[in-house]
Amino acid sequence: MNHFRPSLLHFSRIPAFGNYFNRNTSSISLSKDWNFASAKDAFVERAQKLRPVSLAAFSKPSRNATETKDVPLGYATLVPLCVISGVPGILFTLRSANLYKHRGEISLPGGRADKADKDLIETAVRETEEEIGFPRDRIQVWASLPAMPTRNSEGRVTSVVGFCGNVTAADFRPNPTEVAEIFFCSLDHLCRHNGFTTFRKRLTMPVFHTGKELDWRPIWGMTAVTIETVLKCLVPDRYPHRRLSISPTIRSEI
Repeated sequence: MNHFRPSLLHFSRIPAFGNYFNRNTSSISLSKDWNFASAKDAFVERAQKLRPVSLAAFSKPSRNATETKDVPLGYATLVPLCVISGVPGILFTLRSANLYKHRGEISLPGGRADKADKDLIETAVRETEEEIGFPRDRIQVWASLPAMPTRNSEGRVTSVVGFCGNVTAADFRPNPTEVAEIFFCSLDHLCRHNGFTTFRKRLTMPVFHTGKELDWRPIWGMTAVTIETVLKCLVPDRYPHRRLSISPTIRSEI
């Protein structure tokens, strides 16, 4: 069975995360000469100016971790930038229904750090290779984003942005115990189909949609926050939104 789909994935329903709506559907497309190579330096510069996320902004109160610095860094994900048939975008995974946590949700490849990992970059690329079978030596790491707290203050998640180059279905061998399918969303699609949701009546958080043909499936939670941060740094002219949210903010306008 081929678990890789270069276009958007159709899958069973999962609970929606609050109330959200479409916006920015009239935005212009990326220019035909836009490419990751020309955008890399500006992206890294903007990513280096991101401020850390406050633990209090998202997680439930914790007696033992009132500040972000008190929470151990234990998890990492990879944001796999890639090109499919000449179209730039990002790879996502649909988590297996057999997993204990977050089963059936859209996510980015990643997981808990091992003692053998020298840093969280190694954690991200190792977990990516284990989950979707993409060779770690083909991942060009661009930058690490500020760590974000987990939902229950159990640790922090660092997202590593990496470029995987031009890819096809033959490049992937997903682990069926962890990943049901792999799918791709273009940068244009993510910039056009997005909205927001309110969380605990005090936070504004991003939500992305998979498209009309897939009943506007939501990409939400920490995955959506990470994608919004990447888009703000990668294509700020296409994704210029500035609002109260738990996404890391840039210290000064570029």
